[in-house]
Amino acid sequence: MRSDMKTSEKLVGVAMALYADYETGENVCPSNGTIARELGYGGKAPEQTVNKIVGRLRRAGWLTKTGKVPDGPVIYRLTLPKQGGYG
Repeated sequence: MRSDMKTSEKLVGVAMALYADYETGENVCPSNGTIARELGYGGKAPEQTVNKIVGRLRRAGWLTKTGKVPDGPVIYRLTLPKQGGYG
């Protein structure tokens, strides 16, 4: 992971990666609530906190949305950002 990433982005990224298919990096679909609980996020809106962080990871190129579980979480694939594309 890159050194210019925030610690929260690294933690959520690693937590998301634990749910990925080992061979393909696909089928990453834990709920934001699951990630928030696993990382010990508290406060008023832990799921929204994770949602914002996932959004930053998507914009940076670390996650790509591939679908959605009906009435459930979004499905992602782990990806690598383009050269120099973080921020």
